[in-house]
Amino acid sequence: MVVDQAAALELQVRGVADAFVPGGLGSPAGGEDVLGHRREDNRVRSAVGDQQRHLESAQHVVAVDLARRETGADLRRHGHARAQQRSDVVGRERLGREGLDQGAHAADVGRQVVGRGVGEMVEEARADQRAERRRAQLDGPGDEVDRGDSLLALRAQVVADDEAAVGPAHQHGPVEAQLPDDRRAPGADGPGVARSRAGGETIQAQLIEGAGGDMTILDIRSIVLSMPRRGPLNPLPPLRLLGDLHDDIDCTGLDAEMARNIAYGKVSSVLPYLLQDDYSRELVPQETSVAILENDYLRAIVLLDFGGRLWSLEDKVGGRELLYNNHHNNHQIQFGNLGLRNAWFPGGVEWNLGTTGHTALTCSPVHAASLELTDGAPSLRIHEWERMRDLVYQVDFRLGAKSRHLAVDIKVTNPNSHAVPVYWWSNIAVASSAGTRVVVPSRSAFEFTYTRRLHRVPVPGSSVIDLTYPHAATQTADYFFELDPEKLPWVAAVDAAGVGLLQVSTRRLRGRKLFTWGNSPGGRRWQEFLTGSSESYFEIQAGLTRTQLEHVPLGPGDSWSWSEVYGPVSLPVEAVHGEWVDAIECMVSAIAEARIESVLNERSGAYDYRQGEPLHSGSGWGALESLRREVSQEQPSPVIDLLFPRSSLGEDQEPWIALLETGRLPPGTPCSYVVGKPWLDLLEGAADSAAAMLHRGVVRWSVGHREAAVEAWEAAYALEPDSWLALRNIAAASGLMGEPRRSAEQYLHALDLMPDVAQLRLEAIEALIAADRFSEAIELSQTAPESPFAGRFRFLQAWAAVLHGEIRLAESILESGLEIADLREGEASLSDLWLICQRRCSETHGDCRLHRTHRGEASDHRDVPFIYDFRLHG
Repeated sequence: MVVDQAAALELQVRGVADAFVPGGLGSPAGGEDVLGHRREDNRVRSAVGDQQRHLESAQHVVAVDLARRETGADLRRHGHARAQQRSDVVGRERLGREGLDQGAHAADVGRQVVGRGVGEMVEEARADQRAERRRAQLDGPGDEVDRGDSLLALRAQVVADDEAAVGPAHQHGPVEAQLPDDRRAPGADGPGVARSRAGGETIQAQLIEGAGGDMTILDIRSIVLSMPRRGPLNPLPPLRLLGDLHDDIDCTGLDAEMARNIAYGKVSSVLPYLLQDDYSRELVPQETSVAILENDYLRAIVLLDFGGRLWSLEDKVGGRELLYNNHHNNHQIQFGNLGLRNAWFPGGVEWNLGTTGHTALTCSPVHAASLELTDGAPSLRIHEWERMRDLVYQVDFRLGAKSRHLAVDIKVTNPNSHAVPVYWWSNIAVASSAGTRVVVPSRSAFEFTYTRRLHRVPVPGSSVIDLTYPHAATQTADYFFELDPEKLPWVAAVDAAGVGLLQVSTRRLRGRKLFTWGNSPGGRRWQEFLTGSSESYFEIQAGLTRTQLEHVPLGPGDSWSWSEVYGPVSLPVEAVHGEWVDAIECMVSAIAEARIESVLNERSGAYDYRQGEPLHSGSGWGALESLRREVSQEQPSPVIDLLFPRSSLGEDQEPWIALLETGRLPPGTPCSYVVGKPWLDLLEGAADSAAAMLHRGVVRWSVGHREAAVEAWEAAYALEPDSWLALRNIAAASGLMGEPRRSAEQYLHALDLMPDVAQLRLEAIEALIAADRFSEAIELSQTAPESPFAGRFRFLQAWAAVLHGEIRLAESILESGLEIADLREGEASLSDLWLICQRRCSETHGDCRLHRTHRGEASDHRDVPFIYDFRLHG
């Protein structure tokens, strides 16, 4: 496919990273691709009328903000976007003073264009003029916009009067992992195809040009990634934590501040959140929304449906991905049970708030909005209401037109009248390779190796092991580096050639950490399990405290703000891989030369209460808190009211809106829960009903009133004898309060009432095993319906069989292959099952078939096959 000469004239642009130009498709030109999707027998025609063809100088498409939801997609049928209506050409400006001055008031733009000076323009969308002001005139055979293409997206640097060829993208197959992938250096000649969304929302783009043609772009699009299908949330309120390797820490030898912070702020469950545990190991292509912030030097991709994670940071000049994101494996996402709510995946930069662990929001959508910087450039804000701590957090991404580094401004606000424990760690995944070194301004660190004890070690290490080379690590470990609090904190990961990623922050983010899976069989197995490949990665992290085991109080009504900078770094090999003092000094020099501290100090205004233009919707919980305060006649919170509009209220909030408005809760199985004293007061004063009693019990349990919680659930069960959920809560409480036999009986009754909830069946089987009722546990496992929990059911069947003396049954399950989709980090159940089978065989002098079957697959410690060895210690 070639670009029509008239279209080339219209696209005389310089320095535009992604210019989106509507177009009609006319005469045949062979089977070429537009937007990375297959196109057959079409030729790009101009999207402008005759009066727009005679341009005196190069023009610049300064902004595109097409109405969202005006396009659909039929990926199964066509593999490309389908337009529902013709698109608009918006916001053209001539380069040069006269053209800019005239164009700022042009009537045919259809939007308000605000001049920023020569070569520096920003177009601000006006919704009332979105699609009705002026359409581009089409002529020739291509008068009608092809309904199979909503946009024609061309990379910039189109040369006037050239008929530049646009090469084909993927010719066949599903549109998987369609991330932008133009690695040409700025100013490279010739056009390219900007890969568009793969799904049903039109790209929304905002462009700003700086002097010399530099430009920042923010756009929203859908891409397709391979990931597991996710089922609904687990309907069972989590009455305990899933288990954390950082719990129960031996604080011997720690200073008073660290010991106090470790003891402070612990939680007993992730309430009010429900678990995200319904997923399998099978990957299927699925759409997800992303935001892309880009200039000529960097391209940042943010996953808006997954906690606002910074998924990719590409150094466009060096042609390198700076973050680990499984890009060699088509950016696939594989879930594992490492998050506070179970589902988690490795890669990118994750923003962890709440309590020790991977944030409860890591697999949930967040709110996103576009903001304008002081120079007119667009920036991206993500924000949410964190429900465990009742905190507001916002993360502002800014990338100036000439910036070589991405700045991230973060603000956490406590809108409550009491202090709140705060935890924050920015978790940065980096690809591991031989020779990659982590450099940090530290001479000592606290090592944590899952013996649940911190102890101080020298940095970079001993004469035997240099811990700053994580690819050579022998064990799974955390290293919490001790930094000088008076100096700028930073951490970097550079490869054998001295190039890599640098992260620097303002001083509030005082902690730095290295995490490595290590090269033990368990560490290697975990990486393979989480990535689906033999690739390895490690994490460098930055936090509010010296270690991840600590929480610190944020006072009533207070906010904490800090800034982080991410970007490429290149250092002399002999220095960065030489003596430790030389590695630190050359990094300090590089930071000073890049003027990173000045970038940190150019905050985008995270302190401001600016709403921005909404781009993506998160939860309605912040809006519900705003409504609760209004109904309760409490002091409103400006930050809550600004960031969380009432329009974000949804189905999950409906029961609580009813409680606020009527004093009653609707009947039926709850879809959500609340915790905290204000809600407890409302529930205690609500009209008695089974629903009210059920929720009273959950809130009472969350604040440690266990007996009172059980009383409420028993009252709910008395009011509604078919309330399986009240009975389940009673059964779970019995088990946690040391009554396993009673718990098992109660679980069986609950399962009789609701046999189709897989998670209820799992809990019932575990209760039966705890009560030594092994044969019943085996039967319940064998009769479980097919579900993503099949591996867990088969494991429980094998475990009960071993304890019941049915070794052959357990062996047959292990022989046929056993994989648990939601295996918990630190869980050694598969290796324990293998070893107990072997031990029972030896005790009975039987023939152990497992030893014969997997003889060639055994790992190098205690004869456990690699596929079953997830042990991180011992």
